[in-house]
Amino acid sequence: GQSARKSVDYILLDTKYGRDIGKNWNLFTALNFQSQFGKGYKYDVERPDGSIYDSLVSKFMSPAFLTSSWGAEWKPKDFFSLRLAPFAPRFTFVLDDDIAGREVMPGEGPYGLDIGKNVRTEWLAFQAFADFNKDLSEHVNLKWKYLLFVNYQNINPENWDHRLDLTLSTSVIKYVSFQFGGILIYDRDQDEGVQLNQFLNIGVSYNFQNYKDDE
Repeated sequence: GQSARKSVDYILLDTKYGRDIGKNWNLFTALNFQSQFGKGYKYDVERPDGSIYDSLVSKFMSPAFLTSSWGAEWKPKDFFSLRLAPFAPRFTFVLDDDIAGREVMPGEGPYGLDIGKNVRTEWLAFQAFADFNKDLSEHVNLKWKYLLFVNYQNINPENWDHRLDLTLSTSVIKYVSFQFGGILIYDRDQDEGVQLNQFLNIGVSYNFQNYKDDE
């Protein structure tokens, strides 16, 4: 009985430059951008007169997060890496004035911004980014990414931001692929609770190869 609703809508662009300083370690600087493609809504909101509507709460660049991180990366295996950035300034953008003008808590706007402001800057911050991508068997692959962000000016663990993306892929049947996974987010600037999404994807996959394997 519900209207069509999107499930996963995520843009993640990440670029990094590093220099080796020893076995499994390098110094790096990285730029990380996160946003979404389409509009997001808080559904079935009740007006004072009792009528129901869907409230627009997000869209492309509302919000968007741009983080510049500087630190050291540990990569003990090809399938796993961990970045630790003690200096990671982050910029939060909410370019839609209607979304930016909402009061989500007394005296506070959405996504940690001041009401009516379009940009929030957090200069003194720490970021950790872990990336795992490994074939568990010939037909099974496990991927997960974990992102931690801590503002030094608000060091209380309750205010740390966490995001975990996990995907288990398998292709037991030829040309048919299955993906199981989920996304977990804890960010008090978005919601006081834990946000959780689970998914199951079934699709068709076919690999093209324009070279011969070595015999």
